[in-house]
Amino acid sequence: MCESRNYLDWNGKWNVLIYIWLMISILDIRSSSAEQVKWDAMCPSNCTCKLDNLKSNCFQRQMKIVNCSSTGLSNFPVNVSMETEVLILSSNNIKKLDINKKLKKLQYLDASNNKIHVIYHLEKLSRLKTLDLHKNSLIYIQNGCFSGMKYLSTLDLSDNNLHAIEKHAFGGLNGLQRLYLDSNKLYFLEKQWFIGMPSLRIFHFSRNFLPKIENNTFENMQNLIEIKLIHNKIQRIEKNAFHGLTELSMLDLSSNKISHISHQHLQQMKNLKVLRLDDNPIYKIHNGSFHSLNIKMLSLRYMPKLVIQKAFFNVPLLKTLYLHNNRLVAISEKIKRSLPSLRNLHIYNNPLRCDCNALWVKQELAKEQATNYVSILVDDSVLICDSPKEYSRMLLKQLPVSVFHSECAARTIPLFNSSYNINIGEEMRLECHSIGIPDPEIIWILPNGTTLQGSVKLDRYEVINNCTLAVRHIRTSDGGVFKCKANNTHGYDISNTSVTVSNMPIHIYTSSISADFVTIGWNGTSYWSMVSDYQIQCRDTHQSSLSYQIIHLRPFSNHYSYTFKNLKPQTTYEFCIDHHVAIYASGITRINSKLVAGVCTTFFMTCALCCGVAIAKKFKKRKDYLDPTAEEKGDFLPQIPLENLNNPPSTPLCSSRTALISAESNS
Repeated sequence: MCESRNYLDWNGKWNVLIYIWLMISILDIRSSSAEQVKWDAMCPSNCTCKLDNLKSNCFQRQMKIVNCSSTGLSNFPVNVSMETEVLILSSNNIKKLDINKKLKKLQYLDASNNKIHVIYHLEKLSRLKTLDLHKNSLIYIQNGCFSGMKYLSTLDLSDNNLHAIEKHAFGGLNGLQRLYLDSNKLYFLEKQWFIGMPSLRIFHFSRNFLPKIENNTFENMQNLIEIKLIHNKIQRIEKNAFHGLTELSMLDLSSNKISHISHQHLQQMKNLKVLRLDDNPIYKIHNGSFHSLNIKMLSLRYMPKLVIQKAFFNVPLLKTLYLHNNRLVAISEKIKRSLPSLRNLHIYNNPLRCDCNALWVKQELAKEQATNYVSILVDDSVLICDSPKEYSRMLLKQLPVSVFHSECAARTIPLFNSSYNINIGEEMRLECHSIGIPDPEIIWILPNGTTLQGSVKLDRYEVINNCTLAVRHIRTSDGGVFKCKANNTHGYDISNTSVTVSNMPIHIYTSSISADFVTIGWNGTSYWSMVSDYQIQCRDTHQSSLSYQIIHLRPFSNHYSYTFKNLKPQTTYEFCIDHHVAIYASGITRINSKLVAGVCTTFFMTCALCCGVAIAKKFKKRKDYLDPTAEEKGDFLPQIPLENLNNPPSTPLCSSRTALISAESNS
């Protein structure tokens, strides 16, 4: 009985405690309701005010919210309570964001989807943590615009019309962690922006007009973990562009104009886990581009020019690799052996050649069908053969293993166009690869029948890395059909391109004409570093035996006009510009210090002599390079119109020149 009574007493005490807890809860609810009623009484007109949880990851508690969205506001509301913690002004007609009083408790301001083009007095929001200004009409952000907002952690300026941001516009934002500048009209990234934001973690700059990423742009951003630069105009990434990004985990460079990515660009981002390069004109992935990186996901999709994929060596943590929707004819079997952590490989929607080069892929699929083996290949239902003809448009998994041989003939993979038009003096490079088992050899066949193979150098011709043919200081005699031949024990394949070598695009025109002189001008000579000498040539066509008058000019001379005087009336003259291409010889393998000293001494003495002669000639012939004076021209109207200015006559003497014009007097 005693034990039972004690039990009942204890049970009664629990009932009392539960009753007290319920009473306290009811009082809390009444207190909250009373506070909400009081809050409602201070609400601006047409707005709603309540205590509620804000739908944001940054705020996980009940807050005092004033919601004035879609109420037709044209200005910042004047009667906002000093107790307001969240203010929503989205989807109105506000043009000027002018904070009219200090809101020391405001932590979240949403002024998105308005017409704001000017911002005033943001320093009055000293406790603000999130500022959302996306979808407005901001054009310019000036220095100190966000001064005093040391607690701001999220700033959204996306979908505006920003053309310029001053260097220190973000100064003082020491606590900023997320900055969104997407969908503006910005052409540059200013490294000074980031000096005032040491805490920045996420930076989005997509859909702008950025042409390149310069060295050390992010050097002060050790805390950045995510960068998105999607849909810009990026063509060039400088060597140290990503210097300082030691904590970066995700980089998205999709939908730009990047033609290659190298190990030098990526090696400084040791913690990079996700890299996206989709939709770029990259045509080849070099072996070693991702060497020793800790990337777990790599996306190389939708590259209309990607035809060569070398095996990915020493990327030990890579689990997911996207290679679909490209132009890959074959996927190397080495890709599986060299990536020990690979679990997902996407290679569908490529023009696969279903011969010995695809045997390993077929074996992978067959193994999966026969056992419980989990293949690394994803979406095998859309792995379709493109060639040979007999298997075109057939599913790879439907073909029997017996049709795949362990070896097959060589096939070329040309990375050049069907034809080229090259200017004289330029350098031309043609790249060609091959597939086949055993590994084919590449042989280059020149227009004159000469064959080159391996890494070899012959005069102006060089084969680089067994696959790229370089022709330097190209001449007109180099024109013709260049052939790339892939050959192995089972056969060969040839791809070719037709090369036409053109003269330099120099244009001659007349700037002054009179009875007995003509001044000719030209353009196009300042762009050709291979040209060592230009000559202006003039001849009286009525006297076929008369040789050309020759005037020598330096290729980078500031004079782009010349006056021929004392011309004969009723006479046709021919003018042309001749050029000589410089060929640089090589072959000195040993250098003697005495020889160098002698050459240097001779060189400086020659330079001194030439300078003296040049100065003397300058005073003697200076007026020959100037247009005639007014007295020399007199009152003559132009009386020597030039014939065939746009269609120079074809003559044996000038047929190899770049430009030719004729002049004839009608007086």
